[in-house]
Amino acid sequence: MGFDMDWFFDQWLLEPGAPEVKVETKVRKAENDAWVLECRTTQKANGFKKLAILVVFDLDGGEKAFRLLVQDQPVQSFHFPLPDRARNVKVDPSGDVLATLR
Repeated sequence: MGFDMDWFFDQWLLEPGAPEVKVETKVRKAENDAWVLECRTTQKANGFKKLAILVVFDLDGGEKAFRLLVQDQPVQSFHFPLPDRARNVKVDPSGDVLATLR
């Protein structure tokens, strides 16, 4: 692959179980009248696993959009500027993440 994947095998093959992840999302208007999607992911440090979590939403302009949360720390915050207000925010709508999302 051209890069080190030891972390993946250590976490997913040598450590048992799937993590429980609390995912919080908030859409808010920033000071400059732009819209922002804020996300926070929390896992217990014991049994932590790196994850990529898809967040899908509708923009007021009518288009669908998404952002990818790459959680590589037990507690992590994400801040995404948006071109328009987001509605119907869904975390991992297809159920692809091997974790319990709350």
